[in-house]
Amino acid sequence: MTITNIYEILTLKKFNNFQLIAGANGLDRIVSRGGFIDHEMPEDINESEYQNEMIFSNLALIKNNPENIINYINALYNAGSACFAIKTTFFKEIQDAAIETANKLSFPLFLFDDIYIEELILEIDQEVNSKKQDLKKIKIINEIENSNLNSFKIKELAYELNHYFKPNYISIYIKLLADAKYSFSIESARKILNKHALIIPIKSSYLIVLSFDKNENFSLIALLNNLGLNETHCNVGISRKYNELGNINKSFHESKISLKYSIYKEEYIANYEELGIYQILFPIIDNQYSYMYFEDILQKLKLYDEEHHSNLVDTACAYIHCDGDIKSTSEELFQHMNTIRYRIRKIKVILNFQSLKGMQYESLATAVHLYELNKKRFNFEDL
Repeated sequence: MTITNIYEILTLKKFNNFQLIAGANGLDRIVSRGGFIDHEMPEDINESEYQNEMIFSNLALIKNNPENIINYINALYNAGSACFAIKTTFFKEIQDAAIETANKLSFPLFLFDDIYIEELILEIDQEVNSKKQDLKKIKIINEIENSNLNSFKIKELAYELNHYFKPNYISIYIKLLADAKYSFSIESARKILNKHALIIPIKSSYLIVLSFDKNENFSLIALLNNLGLNETHCNVGISRKYNELGNINKSFHESKISLKYSIYKEEYIANYEELGIYQILFPIIDNQYSYMYFEDILQKLKLYDEEHHSNLVDTACAYIHCDGDIKSTSEELFQHMNTIRYRIRKIKVILNFQSLKGMQYESLATAVHLYELNKKRFNFEDL
């Protein structure tokens, strides 16, 4: 999210009319800045000047020799340039030999018109600089989250993220759905949010910090709608409200846990204060002892199921989902209530439980929750 590549450059407004002619397999090449060639010949192009540059030119020097375009392609590729974009002032089309070479090298080749090259270079510079600023802020966020800092240092770092922060705030983590036919623009979001807010792309998600006055009222649903987001686009996790920036590490943690819960339960929005026991379970899912705990309990039921072709694990899970209610469990599993009663008795015998109440019910419930989290962890482990 913090390294600019050709794909991302092409999403910028001034690049909407760029026509990709060849080299589609190289669109992930890194772009560090924009550049142009004017009077340079291919032999003048060297790595020190053109490394990772998106190069523009109208190729006026060879306007009567289109066969020489292939020499520029080879020279720019060897110099480590990101790609080559040719303005259609003199070339409306590119010869097949040049296209074949660009495809062979996976070196993107574009045609464009009706825009000044200076504007394109400025647009690239602004995008690259924005990414650099994002990277700096991500490093600060990682320091806040992962270092054992006191509240004074955390507050100091929070103001480095945004010196306009107000003391009251919440954190929001957003992850776009994999199948959402929607392109989220972080630049558009930054224009919608006021100067007291922060939005940063982190890994596969976005972190938003909203700060506000103590008595200020606002609707999160309305805000998400203003950002162009709804339940068809994303999952959302929301922290509790805090009134001291020295606690922003807790706010980050809570919004991330809430997002994981939202993904796990396939819900649009999850608020940390409503997660219950999952406030504890998500942070320990990677702990070897939590894995040993649920495996020790459920493995006994799995072995019985394998030997007797039964469904005790599914029954245990459904029983916990239904808060220990036999009737609801039977309806969830489409089984007679007597069948469920028999299975519950069998579960108690195998686990050596005298009953499924109190501490023993809680032991099974915790094991089931950890077991199901572990099964679906691939959905949220990249956060």
